[in-house]
Amino acid sequence: MSENGEEFDFSKVDYSAVDTGVGTDGYKDSDEVTPDPEVNDELVKRLSLFREKAQPKTDVVYYPNGSDDISPKVAFPDSRIIFVEDDPDYIDTLVLSGVELHEESPESYIPDTRVDILVMNNTTLDPDKFTDYLHDTGYIVCNNYFDTADALKNNPSFELQAVVRTVGEKYEYDIEALGDYFKEVETDDEFKSAARDSKTVSFGIAQDTVESGEDVLAKYKKLIAGQGAGDNYESQIGNMPTEEIDFSLKAKLPKKKGTSDDLFVFKKKASSPKE
Repeated sequence: MSENGEEFDFSKVDYSAVDTGVGTDGYKDSDEVTPDPEVNDELVKRLSLFREKAQPKTDVVYYPNGSDDISPKVAFPDSRIIFVEDDPDYIDTLVLSGVELHEESPESYIPDTRVDILVMNNTTLDPDKFTDYLHDTGYIVCNNYFDTADALKNNPSFELQAVVRTVGEKYEYDIEALGDYFKEVETDDEFKSAARDSKTVSFGIAQDTVESGEDVLAKYKKLIAGQGAGDNYESQIGNMPTEEIDFSLKAKLPKKKGTSDDLFVFKKKASSPKE
């Protein structure tokens, strides 16, 4: 049964749990200026909805390579949150925010305990290198901007249980037809109605690229595959600006459902061979 569109009371999210260590103007008591840490409101809402729906164990949450973002501290106010960051541009901000920070590479850091939830947001880290740190039946929640969800989908130790996405102004905890989040659109109608992000091409741009109002998807796929260009390449891309042509021919097609910004909820299987 889908839980799409079910309202979540985001007024329960306590942003006061964050002690940034700096004033609203970015100043401490001294004259030294340190930027405030980031709190990604959208990520907080997605994580909060995941917590509400999945009811996971939340004693220990691990957040590697999150830059200066401390959103998990807001979404899981009663949890131990392990932050791991080695970029000096973010160290001072994280230290002053009062989080538990380990100043080293996420690839070399080994948690002192198994974790309940691993948050991977906009990271290029390989999720398969971190799965052993999870408790049996623990969760990895991630977006797919750098193909993190794609990697976990192919990991037999994990099962995709839900996707937290936005539809209009609502946040949805979607549990139906989850395979469609990994399948490209197959018809012009799907192409027209598909959600898109900064990495995917819109139907309108594809239509302008192939200069046709019919069979746009088929013609566009043929063009980007290099099968329909030939000597007529210039006429096929029309008079579009060079930068638009470059984007149009390199961008990915949208998926049947969702975007790479959605939050994918993977649960570690109890019978995981990695245990």
